[in-house]
Amino acid sequence: MYGIDNLIQCQICGKWFRQVGSHIFMTHGITAREYREAYGFDVKKGQLPADYKELKHDQAIENGMDTRLQKAGIKTRFKKGQKGLGLYHRSPQTMTRLKNMHQLFKKKGGAV
Repeated sequence: MYGIDNLIQCQICGKWFRQVGSHIFMTHGITAREYREAYGFDVKKGQLPADYKELKHDQAIENGMDTRLQKAGIKTRFKKGQKGLGLYHRSPQTMTRLKNMHQLFKKKGGAV
């Protein structure tokens, strides 16, 4: 998926991009979520090269985005026993990650 100079290949047309999400929407007319579902990518995880992801992370921290999101998220967090939790389709990548996290949790005796 990642190629020369940390570019990402579009699985529809084969072209290479730094950030494939906007290309998919503008050129192929589908959302990033639809693309991820169609090609088996994790729907909850973005597709960005590591260096670009790190750059965006640093910019978000500098702008105080982390604290603003934490504050805003209080209203939308799932509560224990809430209906609707976990009812969406999970990609194979998400299922693998969840299984690995579960195994790690069990090995460490309940503390990840």
